[in-house]
Amino acid sequence: MFDEREILKKGLIKLGIDNSKANIIAVDAGSSQCIINKLYLEDLGISAKLIKRALKLIVLFYIEEQSG
Repeated sequence: MFDEREILKKGLIKLGIDNSKANIIAVDAGSSQCIINKLYLEDLGISAKLIKRALKLIVLFYIEEQSG
């Protein structure tokens, strides 16, 4: 089964975000109860240099989810 969350997770790991945080972000991004934004990433302890790049991937994830 094709899962966009797994693609997001792998992309975040490639950016340098550790596996456990990448997994949390991907799962939460796929949830209708959570919005991933700059504050969310800061609260997870993601470095400022990675936040901008990570948000680009997350936006692409949300676009793919909506175009389904």
